[in-house]
Amino acid sequence: MRRDPKLADDGATLDALVRDSDAFPPGAVRVEARMLAADAFVGRLHRHADGLALYDRVVSDPKADALTSRLAARQIVETLLGDGRLDEARARANALAPHLDAAFVKHVGHLARRRVLVTASEIEIGVVVLLVAAAIALAGRRGRTHAVGAAMRRATPLVLAFTVYVGVMGGVLAAKYETGNAKPFLVFGAALFPLLVAARAWAAAGSPSPAARIGRALACAAGAVGAAFIVLAYLDPLYLDGYGL
Repeated sequence: MRRDPKLADDGATLDALVRDSDAFPPGAVRVEARMLAADAFVGRLHRHADGLALYDRVVSDPKADALTSRLAARQIVETLLGDGRLDEARARANALAPHLDAAFVKHVGHLARRRVLVTASEIEIGVVVLLVAAAIALAGRRGRTHAVGAAMRRATPLVLAFTVYVGVMGGVLAAKYETGNAKPFLVFGAALFPLLVAARAWAAAGSPSPAARIGRALACAAGAVGAAFIVLAYLDPLYLDGYGL
């Protein structure tokens, strides 16, 4: 099968090899046969469930050498990661920790936490948008739509200048480093613009009381942080790795 690519890509032949391997005596040949089939199932045939089951059998096989067991364990976790099953990947990484590098197990934990933080950031931005919309609608019922619109128009040039400055200057600074990437800063500047315009509209439409102003400021600041986190998570997660995220 190793010498014939057609056989190595044929599902029926691989299934027969797996069945036959159950009758092989314990040892390297049985381990190699299962690894060959598992790699084909996961990589070329997209039969991930079958491949994961075989990798599990390799890891638990006392006759598998340490290197092969480590490879099978890593393939299990990486397959789950590739399928977007982050919680399962983290659980399996922790369970298979004796067969995996500690740095890899830690990285999988970071990925799972990052997914939670991205979801939380999306929810935070959504809440801010809903609160802004509610405040504007309430201002409209009170006949203050013109005042809100005027406040937004006055703020737009300054907000535009600020977001361009943030994006361009951040990008320039990042580009000065060999591994730096300017794109996240440029995208963040673009994402920050509507958030700041919305914040100004909220300020104009909302209550002028100190408590309300503080609440709006905290909510908008959290939204800006959430936007930055989402941009980095999707465009350049290496920045987040440096902070354990």
